[in-house]
Amino acid sequence: MGDFGDFVKAGRMIWGETDPYSNLMYVNSPVSAVLAYGLSRVFPFLFFPLFWQLLNIVGLAMFIKSVVKQELHRALPLVIACFALLNVTRALFANVQVTGLVLGLIALSINAVKNNRSIYLVVLPAWLALEVKPQLAFGFVALILFQNQIQKFRILLLGFFTISSHLFVELKFSGDINYLWIRKVLAYSSASLKEGYEISYWKAIAIYSGHTSAIRIISTLLLVGALGLIIFLALKGRFDWALFIAMILPFQNTYLHLYDLAPLGVLVLLALYKFRNIALIATLCIFLQIFPLVLETQALVALIFVAVVLVVKKRAISLSRYILFLVIALGTSFISFHLARNQSQEVQITDALVIPTAVLFLANRQKFVSLLNTSFFSK
Repeated sequence: MGDFGDFVKAGRMIWGETDPYSNLMYVNSPVSAVLAYGLSRVFPFLFFPLFWQLLNIVGLAMFIKSVVKQELHRALPLVIACFALLNVTRALFANVQVTGLVLGLIALSINAVKNNRSIYLVVLPAWLALEVKPQLAFGFVALILFQNQIQKFRILLLGFFTISSHLFVELKFSGDINYLWIRKVLAYSSASLKEGYEISYWKAIAIYSGHTSAIRIISTLLLVGALGLIIFLALKGRFDWALFIAMILPFQNTYLHLYDLAPLGVLVLLALYKFRNIALIATLCIFLQIFPLVLETQALVALIFVAVVLVVKKRAISLSRYILFLVIALGTSFISFHLARNQSQEVQITDALVIPTAVLFLANRQKFVSLLNTSFFSK
């Protein structure tokens, strides 16, 4: 059951007054663990890995449908089918992750805003998303809480759900379970810039520069600044840019994993469907790479890039230009392999996927923003 299995195990331990943070790799909220354990007692099918794989896809599709423009909805079946080929999808499935669930909850909250539903239907799924994976949900929840103005009742209700649920788990555990959780989070965070599972570009900067402490301070300040910018844009009614920054916010976090980029993989496919330019084709091929890097697979991705250029590019391509693309693609693949082959798999992913993807997303930000439909936030 992968990562979701750890949610259930941690919840069972908390319910039995045993510390899961000392006995498991579990680092998520104690509230989400208890909720997962409680649901697993009522619904046995939650133990089927296939159920979670389907839920991840459904949640991701719900999220994308809720944030992109109507004319792109007809492309979603094709995009979701192609999504199965990406490396972020392999990470999502291999770990039985909950990324799709979190995005589905955000979609429920956004749709409740869109349809002027009860404040409870707006805040409840947002609260659950924050409990399950706050590093992915923070930006979207900030947008919802500061839509056009400071949404005081939403903030108060979210605060009530958070405080009461953590207090309940604290009393049931008969100990400082929230302190144990925060201590574990800080311990993981302190190690996120060293060799390990994280793939943030901050990690690469810290490793290559050797200035871990300075990089941690800078990354934290920029993360807080990005959240502040989302709030500012939401208050000013610039929901397209606020939503885009919320979608790329995981890039700014030092605690980043490959499956956290799943929504960006779908966004790239949609952008390529609409615009069909070279930079977007290159971004798609970055998401097709296989890790650890092998020269043969890198060359295969380069050939796929050239083939896709030929198929989807709007303008006719001359033979000389096509040969130039082939040489550049194969050369880039050859160089990236030889530069990164002796690095750890996580550093390979950082160098060959995270950094170029972050650069290409920022370079093509206007195109990505133009895909987003956020008019319902203006209501």
